[in-house]
Amino acid sequence: MTPILRYDGNINNGVIGDRLDLGGLVFLVDEESRARAGLVGGLALSAGSVLSFGQGGTLTLGAGLRYERALRHPLSIRGGFLQACGSQHIGRLTWIGLCQSFHREKRSLDGSRAAVTTLSFSRVLRNRFGPAELAIELGSLRNDGAQRGFAGLVLRQAAGGFGAFSLEIAGEHRRAGVNTADLRIRPGYSTLVRGRPLAVSLLYQKEGGGQFLGRSRRDEFTLLRFDYAVSRSLSLSLGYRKRHSSAGIYSGSSMIFGFNMRPLALRR
Repeated sequence: MTPILRYDGNINNGVIGDRLDLGGLVFLVDEESRARAGLVGGLALSAGSVLSFGQGGTLTLGAGLRYERALRHPLSIRGGFLQACGSQHIGRLTWIGLCQSFHREKRSLDGSRAAVTTLSFSRVLRNRFGPAELAIELGSLRNDGAQRGFAGLVLRQAAGGFGAFSLEIAGEHRRAGVNTADLRIRPGYSTLVRGRPLAVSLLYQKEGGGQFLGRSRRDEFTLLRFDYAVSRSLSLSLGYRKRHSSAGIYSGSSMIFGFNMRPLALRR
């Protein structure tokens, strides 16, 4: 059980822009359809188990529910997930994994469902900087009735007393009429500051393939995030996200702010 307190830049999943310009014709977005921002609080419940089988095999099961309520608006967010992941050691510091997950979220103006299947091959390497992990991921994503494949490469590198670095490069197979992530680049860095974990990540995503009012839509999304453990039971998240879209009504930016509290274990 985990308490939630954070800032959400679009609680109701509304329209970010306040007007739509179509060749000089300007339409104002209805006030009830505009994005609402503010603090939300709530509670998340999750459970999981790790099972071993055979020689070097593991099965990880997880499920969770969450409910959040805006502090200043009569708005709420509900969500849940199911996940099952298997991993098998196949020799020489090499693993193969298969993961299936289902996600659902409901906001005041919209909802989403997603099913993700991922097949991964990973290997632990060693170089002059320290141990590293290289993984190749292939999978399928289905959300809102559209299905598409994706592929990615992930590198995690330990650097001794300097912390650890990571880099993810991925892309989705473009499907006509669906906005897909043609390119996703996510570098990251983690270390200890005054004995507490600090993680920094940057995400750049280039999207295309979708349409808006009969015109091709192209988006660029950027997110910068810092996570720092201020105590053993509390961490702070700060960041900034920005979207630039050829359909200007979807362009906008917002801050990221939240407290991540240590889960409270439920015992019999």
